[in-house]
Amino acid sequence: MLKNEERVLIFALVVASTTYDTIANLAGSTYEVKEPHALREFHDYGDVYFSQFSMPTGTNYAVWTFILLSNPLQSKCQPSNISATVYLQHEGYPIFTPFNESFPQSFDTDSSYFTKVSLDTSGIQGRRVDLFIRSPAAGRWFVAAYADPQFLNKKIRPQGFSAVSCKHFLRVSTTYSTDTSYPQEPVPLSIPRNIIVDDSTKILSYFIERNVYQYNISVVNCKVLSPPDAKCQFSLISKEDMLPSMVNEHHIDCEWDNNTECQLSVSSPAVNHWHYAAITIPDANTSVSLEITILIKAEGCGSGIQTFTWCSVDQYYTDSLATDMLAVNFVQEVPLFTTTEVIIRDDKPYIASFTIESLVHGGGTLKYLLEAADSLPKNGATIYNCISRDRMVIKMEDIKNCSQTANTTMKYTENADMAYHIPYPQSGVWYISVIAECYNPSTNTLIDCTDTMKVYTNITLRRCVNSQCGEYGSCYLYAQGVLYWSVCRCKAGYRGYGCTDDTEAISKSLQKLEMLLLILSNLLFGVAGAVAIYRKWFSEALLYFFVLFASSFYHACDNGTIYAVCVGDYSMLQYFDFYGSILAVWVTAMAISEIPPKLRSFLHMAGVLGILIGTQITLTGLWNFVIPLIIAIAILATSWARLCRRTKACYPKFKIWLTQLLPGILSALIGLALYSFVETNSNYFYVHSIWHLLMATAIIFLLPRNEMLTFSQIKSWFSKLNIKRRRNTIADERAATPTQTVMIVAGTSDETVTNSDEIIPISDDNNEDIRDSQAIII
Repeated sequence: MLKNEERVLIFALVVASTTYDTIANLAGSTYEVKEPHALREFHDYGDVYFSQFSMPTGTNYAVWTFILLSNPLQSKCQPSNISATVYLQHEGYPIFTPFNESFPQSFDTDSSYFTKVSLDTSGIQGRRVDLFIRSPAAGRWFVAAYADPQFLNKKIRPQGFSAVSCKHFLRVSTTYSTDTSYPQEPVPLSIPRNIIVDDSTKILSYFIERNVYQYNISVVNCKVLSPPDAKCQFSLISKEDMLPSMVNEHHIDCEWDNNTECQLSVSSPAVNHWHYAAITIPDANTSVSLEITILIKAEGCGSGIQTFTWCSVDQYYTDSLATDMLAVNFVQEVPLFTTTEVIIRDDKPYIASFTIESLVHGGGTLKYLLEAADSLPKNGATIYNCISRDRMVIKMEDIKNCSQTANTTMKYTENADMAYHIPYPQSGVWYISVIAECYNPSTNTLIDCTDTMKVYTNITLRRCVNSQCGEYGSCYLYAQGVLYWSVCRCKAGYRGYGCTDDTEAISKSLQKLEMLLLILSNLLFGVAGAVAIYRKWFSEALLYFFVLFASSFYHACDNGTIYAVCVGDYSMLQYFDFYGSILAVWVTAMAISEIPPKLRSFLHMAGVLGILIGTQITLTGLWNFVIPLIIAIAILATSWARLCRRTKACYPKFKIWLTQLLPGILSALIGLALYSFVETNSNYFYVHSIWHLLMATAIIFLLPRNEMLTFSQIKSWFSKLNIKRRRNTIADERAATPTQTVMIVAGTSDETVTNSDEIIPISDDNNEDIRDSQAIII
């Protein structure tokens, strides 16, 4: 469910974006819009925004409108020009490579109906792009969008340090029309149908079932209705999934008479799809009216279809594998390994079929494996393999020169395997056609295959690449509404769908160096802990050792190399590192402050609770550092000012400023400057390691040493000052009384005085006026 503020934001974006739209007011047009969605910079497919639209059959045209918007409700954000890329594909998640990454071996990425659109915020024209598609294919259309990457050498700054960049949203809408100006007439197969054609184009629709490898549109008869002297001339055009046009590949011009045959043949048609045929009279004869008898016959294997000679049950593998078990395997990762033993021949191909549903299977990787059996034929043999979507390929030459989706060959004598991967497969009926060709090894001439050749076919659907991403990546499953897709998140500069592109890869030796720098630089916090124990700051020492282990474990998990090791949940390790670091700054500042132990204990606990709350609100926020630091500086300055006022002298002493405070503050300031202004994605390992060293060095310098006053010394100092004030007050009172006698007794302080009202021992350190005597009031 959307939160209230999210609903307000989406409503405002929709209202703002409607100023761009002009919806076509055509009869039969339909308008569909998606809620605006925030775009993220592309690092991998986990940053991509996916959406889907459904296009009905018989759609005449469709207009997709892409609008790039800034957040109108986000105040105090820094305007920035960004560019975005949008991909549109029919019946499958788009496959793209923003950095021209290479795919793993044996991967096929060819897709049908694939379109790319670019947008930017530099001007009004770039913010909106309208994409017009005439006669779009029926079914689901998928949209994939992301903000173009700008992270190279991008500075890493704490959250809140600089102005927040304005968020950008993509709004996608479509307007499509099932134009009724061309009436569509459904035509059954294998039954002649009379069609009246006059000055308008007549559209015929017919459904091609599964396992059809060819159909023919034949003109059985043509009769001129008017005028009587006109010729029976017309054009016949066919197209699957969309309304045909004159540029379609299946096109024939007919001039009918009783002795002329007019037939349009379509091989390997798209199965389980509606097809359309257009009958058009040439423009010069627009006043002609014709009655044409059409007969459509399909050839293939299926009910109600004329079967070809070799069609039999044992030649087809049409298990229910693709619908249920593949889905379970992809989403739930249940092991699945489907093996079928197949006998390959040279006179007719082996054909297997399975079904892919885009919403269920489309987010995984389809793997097809053909393994040769152990027994080898005496003669040499070559096995040809063709994988195609929605089309049966049955002829030897077509299989050998497969141009549908995948074309692979294998020398059977080598006892090799053929593996093929299709990422994010498009939905439809997939066919596998396999045929053999035998030859004489000595003469290398073709011969008939006399030996039995057995192979095993395996079809699996897994996340990523066989449920993993190799040595340099990890596989994740993402979900967005009803859409599921797997993603490889790569390490050490590797990129691509399977983390196999090493164009920007980091060597293993450099990875070790960067990881060790991040981890070993924390050892200086152990030195700070040892120094704290030596100076008897035991609570602080415990925290410094905690920071040592927390930061080491976090960076051992977060270093982005293949050597990364996580001893716990990543978010937990990150929290320990940030929380411990902020708390270390707080307790160090309290140690420098000259405050009573009970007050220091109270402030320690206040810092623990306050920092706990702040880091829960936002872990990496700048204010988590700034607020405790400001309060600590205020407490520190107040305690030092109070001490200076009491003692009438500057505190701390110049020697302490020179040897402790200034080096510590300078180390901390340099570390903060590097962390805030210099650290980028490319130099992170080195700059952040220096940050560790500088902050630990600052702690070692700033932690008070023995020559700085302890609280007991301060208390003794204050007691002596109170005694001096009290002595002066009593002396003034005695001086005002005539009978009062003040006797100065020379000598030591251990002489006995009798009949005195009060005796105040005064040491030489507490009396600057009386050097070698004591004042006794009697």
